[in-house]
Amino acid sequence: MKKMLLFFALIFVSMQLFAIQQPEELINDINDAERIMTRLEQLKALTSNSEQGLLNSLITNTDEDSLELWVYNFLNNTHSLISVTRQINSTLCNIYVADDIWNVTIDPVDVEHLRNAFEDSTAADPTKGVYELDTVMFGITSDIDNNGKTNILIYDIDDTNINGYFSPSDILGGPYSNNMELLYIDDNPHNAGIHSSYCYATLAHEFQHLIHCNHDSNETTWVNEGLSSFAQWVNGWISPYWMMLFTQNPDNNLVQWSAGADYPQSYLFMHYLYEHYVIGDENIIYNLVHITQNSMDGLDTALLETGWGTDITSIDVFNNWVIANHINDPVFMDGLYSYSDNPIGTGQFVLTNTAEYSSYPVTSDNVSMNHWSVNYILFENVSLDLSVYFDGDETSSDFHVQFVKFLSNEPVEVVEMELDAEMNGNIVLPNSGILYDEVLMVVTDTYTSYSQITYSYEATNTVSAEEEEISIQSQYSVTNYPNPFSLSSSRNPGITISYNIPISGNVEIDIYNIKGQKVTSLYSEYNNVGKNSVLWDGKDDSNSIVSSGIYYYKITSGEFIKTRKIILLK
Repeated sequence: MKKMLLFFALIFVSMQLFAIQQPEELINDINDAERIMTRLEQLKALTSNSEQGLLNSLITNTDEDSLELWVYNFLNNTHSLISVTRQINSTLCNIYVADDIWNVTIDPVDVEHLRNAFEDSTAADPTKGVYELDTVMFGITSDIDNNGKTNILIYDIDDTNINGYFSPSDILGGPYSNNMELLYIDDNPHNAGIHSSYCYATLAHEFQHLIHCNHDSNETTWVNEGLSSFAQWVNGWISPYWMMLFTQNPDNNLVQWSAGADYPQSYLFMHYLYEHYVIGDENIIYNLVHITQNSMDGLDTALLETGWGTDITSIDVFNNWVIANHINDPVFMDGLYSYSDNPIGTGQFVLTNTAEYSSYPVTSDNVSMNHWSVNYILFENVSLDLSVYFDGDETSSDFHVQFVKFLSNEPVEVVEMELDAEMNGNIVLPNSGILYDEVLMVVTDTYTSYSQITYSYEATNTVSAEEEEISIQSQYSVTNYPNPFSLSSSRNPGITISYNIPISGNVEIDIYNIKGQKVTSLYSEYNNVGKNSVLWDGKDDSNSIVSSGIYYYKITSGEFIKTRKIILLK
């Protein structure tokens, strides 16, 4: 386990600062952020030569068996030319090997393994290679050398911690440009050889960088690295153990890049985005790669292009994601706060809470946190109404405070606190009849800054609760059809919500958007025991058609409350 964690720490730290500078020459290093920053300063002097280098790259067609290629020495921050020979000339790739290692550390079997992984077979799909899986997910590469292939160079990279890299200057131009689409792979990644998951994970990761550079050459680092790490999941070469770098430190700025926990954090965000914000054939990951706006601005545009309405923003995605990381429950809210293929939030991958309390009242002053990060505060042994007061720093901040109620370790409801312009708020969570016994306060800030901010809070548990009668909620049932639904369908112009109640009483059905804002009070009538159904025609309380996207309906009858997710398509 420790070996796997070390590998991913090395591999992910390896490519940091990938897209920070363009069109300056830049290489995705593996390990030392300070060293890379020094290298970036050195490269600023090369900027004036970039345009000429780009012109040179446009007129080059390099498809030869023997070449001299520029490589980067990470130990002394220099470039050098090495002699290489093409050992594989295949449909989708050329594989070059440095002459000094051919039949020494690399032989024909090794290069065939690499070709097979790139063109034919991956851990995710034995019938598809990295090329197909990555291009379908992210887009196509450029072809400045006019050979219709991706070039791969295997050589002994001069650093024990580097498994591979991609240099944008190879396609954008510069004094040391090789003027081709080129991926660099170490001849012995992580001392495991070419035929290893270490090598293939690097191949998938770096290939996304190559694709991304073709569509958005100056993307922010956290987006680019998050997508490249997601590419490893796409191809089946990823381990959950490196997520511990993030689970032990969730108060980590998502949009500020400094390596370490940033790799698993940005990967998890992209994984969650893919699972929950793809609509039909509209792949939000593909759209995000192709949008030239950067960071959260690019995500906002990608959401719109994917088909989400203007009421769904990057902030909404972020605030849903931080809850998903903690509870990862596939049943609650129809799986909105979950992953279908990731263990985060469970077992050894539980996120660290900022604070935990089991006795009241509670007072905590001047808690520090990073922007675009999360603090989790757990209130346990809650038998009465929980009252919470929040006071956030109003300077350069955009706080959001959500509460997840739990009963017997199962989530039952998410409630958002309303904050005023001074970032202050107060909320009382009624608990008559023991509706919950734990509450997780989720504090985020979505102001883009690299500094820290502070907040304070108080919590009391003061109102007596009455004994709850024996529940008969299992006798209730709720269904809906169709889902997803469309308002343009001639057969089903809307969605029908059907339910059965075992006790006569008033039934209320309300529709909410993904932010938790009520869209319409759909139904409120007294019902006798039995079945009934209600149609929602996609209109809000003002009788206007709502935009496409995810909605929730909440049905309440006595003590019975049920919430379900529904999707309105265009």
